[in-house]
Amino acid sequence: MARRREKIGFKNVSLLKVVTDDSTGYATASEAIRLPYAGSMTLTPDEAKQKIFADNKLYISVNDHRGDDIELHLKEVSYESMQALGIGQYNADTGIFNYRMKIPQQQYSMRYECATADGYSIATKYRSVTINSIRETGPTTLGDSITENEVILTGAIGEPNYSGAWYRADIDLEFDDDGEITNQEAFDAFMNASETLPT
Repeated sequence: MARRREKIGFKNVSLLKVVTDDSTGYATASEAIRLPYAGSMTLTPDEAKQKIFADNKLYISVNDHRGDDIELHLKEVSYESMQALGIGQYNADTGIFNYRMKIPQQQYSMRYECATADGYSIATKYRSVTINSIRETGPTTLGDSITENEVILTGAIGEPNYSGAWYRADIDLEFDDDGEITNQEAFDAFMNASETLPT
């Protein structure tokens, strides 16, 4: 029976710093930056389109997909996670977190998990993600309805420099005929473990 793979959930977002990405290989750090309280993610293609005409008709259409712009909507981000992302610094003596206006450019491997329409899970990994900014939608006073003040991380998804690293990878949580999970260890490693290519 075919599985219904429509994604209806979004959780367990994490970022691992990419420490090597060149012609020799690709590698991430071992410690993940956890981003719980995921709300949604928006992907907008970064494309260059050009149409070339000859003899008064379309000769060729060029579409260069260079990656995706990303907006990651979160309900909150901890001071620890923001400091790990280089957004600012927490002073334990004063209890004050100071923010930077600009975020240092850093390449990450982003992983997250989605539920599917048939009750399974799919994990996705993007191997080259750059976070460019952090902002809030802005608070509002209490009234008849609650308006969320979301934290939004913006950035870009690109292709790794190492030719042996695919830009995206997915893994499904698999079950046998009795409903028992058969690849939990591989699924967890895909989500949480550091990655080095070539292996």
